[in-house]
Amino acid sequence: MPSESDHKQRTRERILSAAIDALIEGRRAIRLGSLMRSVGLTHGAFYAYFRSKAELLARAEAAVVAAAGGPLGGNGSVGTLERFAREVLEEARDPDRTPLLLAAADLARQGGLACEAFSALIGGYAQAAAAEFGGADGRERGYGVVAELLGAAVLARACHDPDQRAAVLHAAHATVQALLSSPPGVTDKFSRQ
Repeated sequence: MPSESDHKQRTRERILSAAIDALIEGRRAIRLGSLMRSVGLTHGAFYAYFRSKAELLARAEAAVVAAAGGPLGGNGSVGTLERFAREVLEEARDPDRTPLLLAAADLARQGGLACEAFSALIGGYAQAAAAEFGGADGRERGYGVVAELLGAAVLARACHDPDQRAAVLHAAHATVQALLSSPPGVTDKFSRQ
């Protein structure tokens, strides 16, 4: 027979999983009552498992960010960065979704686990590029890819005209491709101007 602490841990994981699913679906405003009903519990029961909604969201966002960077590990490749870029740009085409990188501003304000996970994700992409291209130039390419994607996601989200949104995302994709295919030292030239 499972112990009470095992049951509490499994229930906590179900609540966290429901919050993660909501974030993955692009819902930024999570209502505790609805979330708790989705796992078969009352709103009031929430506080037996988490201290606050902020704690739940921080843990859920950290899990989403960590999962997004999971395939990289220490052995990432440019192919991984290209796949990541395609996924972010595809998600940014839908104005009702919240691209992972667009959540960066929220994460910075919140700090804590989610912010640490996001920093680790960004560091992972920089490390992947460094492994592929070597040293500082590679890390700069990794940071450049993430910066380009974040900027494109923000701009695309602000565009109400679908053609304009598509043009922004197409331009970002071309820039990312150029960044990833340029010879060593090219990114260094841009950063020193």
